[in-house]
Amino acid sequence: HIIMVPDHDVPKVETPLIILFPPKYTARSPFGRATRPMLAFNMETREIVFLKGYWRADVDGMEKEGDIYALLESKDVPNIAPFGKGNDVCDHTALTHTLRNEEWACLSRVMVLLRLYRMSLNVVARHLTSFNSLWEFVSAIPDAMTAHQHAYFDAYVLHRDISAGNILITCEGKGLLIDWDLSIKLINPNTVPISLQSTCLRPFPQGTWQFMSAALLQDNEKCNELEDDRESCLHVLTWTALRFTKHT
Repeated sequence: HIIMVPDHDVPKVETPLIILFPPKYTARSPFGRATRPMLAFNMETREIVFLKGYWRADVDGMEKEGDIYALLESKDVPNIAPFGKGNDVCDHTALTHTLRNEEWACLSRVMVLLRLYRMSLNVVARHLTSFNSLWEFVSAIPDAMTAHQHAYFDAYVLHRDISAGNILITCEGKGLLIDWDLSIKLINPNTVPISLQSTCLRPFPQGTWQFMSAALLQDNEKCNELEDDRESCLHVLTWTALRFTKHT
């Protein structure tokens, strides 16, 4: 099966990628953004790449993931995956948000416009839970948090979705922090508190609930801040250790 991925700079230019059909990773839940990560074959470069498609929230304050990667790369943020192609798929938008006020619709939280987004990363790596040794596991997490630290203080970008699924391990055993689609650009976290920045974007969901900080879970109005992502890192460590290592 062939999927066309728009270019980051010229969306009308598309690159054909070959995937297995039906896709191995299929979003079965009727909720969420139907994220589909998979491996694909780039017909232009003749290489295997990482492909992801999902419905992104088109709201003020949330950048396209490709734009975030471009910013991180411009600031030499380490331990991130090399961005390939990616942009909105032309004319593919959701209509659910236009129907939430219909008489037959159940009451729900605020809904936003969603656009289909496809992107590729020029890397093939393993999930964090597929570690080959305990050393590889525990070293991959600080590698990813090094990327998080540089992104926050050098590029003014807060990830907001630290989870076991968003940390990869390369063939060399290095950890990579991926999935910047929920991240936000900040004015300057050193001088302006996040709670005062217009890009707080609450109540839009921030993170994966198993790894969210206690403060975020207890307060729906709280903004995700640096300490929340750092706590999520601890939860990733303990959750992965408890589920995927031998212990008593």
